[in-house]
Amino acid sequence: DFMPDNLHFMLMKCFHHSNKAIVKKNTALSLLPGQGKILECLMEEEGLSPKELGVRCVIDKSTITSLINKMEKQGFIKRTNDKTDKRAINIWLTDTGRMLGKKVIKNGQDIDNAVLKNLSPEQRKDLENILKILEYAYETNEY
Repeated sequence: DFMPDNLHFMLMKCFHHSNKAIVKKNTALSLLPGQGKILECLMEEEGLSPKELGVRCVIDKSTITSLINKMEKQGFIKRTNDKTDKRAINIWLTDTGRMLGKKVIKNGQDIDNAVLKNLSPEQRKDLENILKILEYAYETNEY
């Protein structure tokens, strides 16, 4: 049975290369690291609070706040007060943000397709299932 001695290191290297490729493509769109992920999350669902956005994008509270502030100044997003809780804020895409979000999603798909091109459809499905199992195990285990 194959069992990598350094699974965490292999995953870290894959993440490093994937993130480097994403940051390079998103920098060409004049986006800072993290902004592309925020746009992607808002393309899936708008009207999230900054806290919800941070959790979904796996970005800490102080970073999400500074990214949101900058993105609002850049005209990519807008804030509204929540209708039920006046203290709460909801984040929405502007037309510019939506256009950039589409490009960010395409960049990610292009990179993923380039990396996965040598895998059969069955291998792709297996990889997806294995990664879901690993993600769940990392989230639920105590170390």
